[in-house]
Amino acid sequence: MEENHRGCGIGRRLMDKALSQLHEYNLKNITLSVVIGNENVLPFYEKFGFYPRLTELWLKSTDTSKTI
Repeated sequence: MEENHRGCGIGRRLMDKALSQLHEYNLKNITLSVVIGNENVLPFYEKFGFYPRLTELWLKSTDTSKTI
């Protein structure tokens, strides 16, 4: 979210609505990802009960013809 819109409750309302709709499907787990450099959003997600669980390590191949 752009900085001038932070703190207005928009993200909270969007997350409340999204989680409400997802819970209607009786999901047992919901996973989200945060990209490097955007860690400042973690407290926002933690307010909704999300918690850090996994660290992924990626290796970018220099050979563009292969996927690792």
